[in-house]
Amino acid sequence: MVSMLRRYRTLLATTTVALLTGVIAAVAPDLSSAGGSAATLTSWTAGAPVSDVSVSSTRYGRALPPAFIGLSVEYWALREYLGADPKAINPLFVKLVKALAPGTRVQVRIGGISQDRSWVPVPGMARPPGVWYSLNSNWLADAHAFEQASHARVTLGLNLAADSPLLAAYEARALVKAVGSANVAALEIGNEPDLYFRSSWYSDAPAAGLPARTSTYSAQQYIDDANIWAAALPHLPLAGPALTTANWLPDTTAFATEIPGLRVFTAHHYPLWACQTDKQAGDYPTMANLLTNNSSAGLAKGYALSVARAHAAGLSYRLDELGSVSCAGKAGVSNTLGAALWTVDTLFNFAKIGINGVNFHTLPGALYQPFTFTHSGSGWQAHIFPDYYGVLMFLRAFPEGARLLRLSAPSGSLKVWATIGRSGTIRVVLINQSGSSPRNIRLSLPGRPGALSAQALTGAGLRAGNVTLGGQSFGARTSTATLGAPRTALIEPHGGSYEISVPASSAVLLTGTSPSG
Repeated sequence: MVSMLRRYRTLLATTTVALLTGVIAAVAPDLSSAGGSAATLTSWTAGAPVSDVSVSSTRYGRALPPAFIGLSVEYWALREYLGADPKAINPLFVKLVKALAPGTRVQVRIGGISQDRSWVPVPGMARPPGVWYSLNSNWLADAHAFEQASHARVTLGLNLAADSPLLAAYEARALVKAVGSANVAALEIGNEPDLYFRSSWYSDAPAAGLPARTSTYSAQQYIDDANIWAAALPHLPLAGPALTTANWLPDTTAFATEIPGLRVFTAHHYPLWACQTDKQAGDYPTMANLLTNNSSAGLAKGYALSVARAHAAGLSYRLDELGSVSCAGKAGVSNTLGAALWTVDTLFNFAKIGINGVNFHTLPGALYQPFTFTHSGSGWQAHIFPDYYGVLMFLRAFPEGARLLRLSAPSGSLKVWATIGRSGTIRVVLINQSGSSPRNIRLSLPGRPGALSAQALTGAGLRAGNVTLGGQSFGARTSTATLGAPRTALIEPHGGSYEISVPASSAVLLTGTSPSG
């Protein structure tokens, strides 16, 4: 694994990436130090500022589609998570992945930078110089076992950088056979081709850093390539262009109308960059930069027009690779409660613009991965990082089929979202991104929803690595990957409104009943 991780690092956008020395150690959670207890939520904090929040009965936006949250995993990383024995794959990984899409089939994209570095060996063809990972029979067996256990809908990333439709077609047939054509959501052509000219695909001494395409490679050239690839691939839905800059977003309609079989428009984004060396840059990896509006609301807003254009052309739209900090993440930022709070807010912002889904990217060793695993004679154990708790809070706050509700709330470090479910249940999320100041909230809801149940996502500060959701934790290690039922507080209305205290560095989920007026 160390060798493979080293090769992955060198293929990132800069050669200055420092290798991680190992997976971050898990520390037993100190629940006694975590704020946001049930008692705290039901009484205002003395001296804290008071903010008025009013939720209306007006619905807006699209109903949340099924399988809104999924996973993106590198080709080589899939076996690292599953283990080496296809007959006894890691059940905790399967369980945690399935929990991202309760009640439906989870969306899993297998790809990333490794999809342009991998191949299924083609008889009579020499391995292309940029390829370093072979999808052999053991890998294919693992992929089959994973599909059988998870029942996932899988997007399979295909190699475009090698510039060989034959290679891609041979690879696609082998991958589709392994997981079953009925389980393939789409075949994705290439990974971040808008950066092909900038990153090294392979080196050929004495020249170094030869790119996959020239500096003039354009959206139209990708469209032309995709047409050639589409003609050679199995007749399954296609996904692309898997872009990661805004440069090609204006060409969304062209992608949608000029690539036969394209059904899913895909893009990737990380608001911050661990390889950034300019500390004044907006994408320098700090907690402050992660919790700016540019990294959440601004991030989603940049895709809104592209999403609308894709939908107008009949395509679904998936951000099938998302993370807090690219270049493998940043310690003290990516693996913290602050990142979990960013996750909740960012998912709401993407739901607001009508995107069809988001896949969180992961690989062993990355500091943004939602979980790590160990295996011993006693079986598998998992350590769950804060981001995963953030995803679970979002799933509780915004179930499939729910709609957003319009509201008025103050700006600043307090983020407020409200949804109404199919049965009329109102849910409100209050996110306090301040690391030091609690907030007292006077909340008004439509109708007369009665008492609200409250649960908190909390920890000992924004940089906390150990958190609780609804008073429950997976613990330092879990052999069950089960989070206990939330412990909640009841908040009764007073004079037609509710008074809630939201501790610093926390998020509170309030759940009511259907409005009666």
